[in-house]
Formats: sequence, C-alpha cells, structure tokens
Amino acid sequence: MSMLVRFWANGRSFQGEAFLFDKDGTLITFDHWFSVMAERARRLSSALGLSQKQAASLAQFMGVDRGQPGNWGIIP
Repeated sequence: MSMLVRFWANGRSFQGEAFLFDKDGTLITFDHWFSVMAERARRLSSALGLSQKQAASLAQFMGVDRGQPGNWGIIP
C-alpha cells in the first residue's frame, strides 16, 4: 500500500510517494551548497573567535577547502 503526499512548488500542486534530497551533489552536481557551507564556516569561525588554523580545520571538516586534495568533508 503506497501513500501519496501532496506538496506545492511554485504555486503548482504535485503528488509523490517519496522525496529525494541530494544536498551533497551525488546525483546532481551544483555549487550552491559549497557556498552555503563556506559562509556557515566563516560565520562559525567568527562567532567562536577561532584562530586562522582552527578556522582552516573547520572549513576542511565541512568540505569547503577546495585547495586541499582528497578533501572528504561533509560536502566533497
């Protein structure tokens, strides 16, 4: 038994059985989330008063340090 869920986007009504979120770009590649996470890392670093080294570590952990080869953070 499947259950359809009704949702709206841009004023149009749709029905679906499932929602797929691809925030890391596994299925669809896009740079939007990179800039979102980079800004979050910047704001966190500022709010927490992190040193430059700590801020760089946070950025790498969050996957927003593109200068590092093999960067496997939250968003590669």
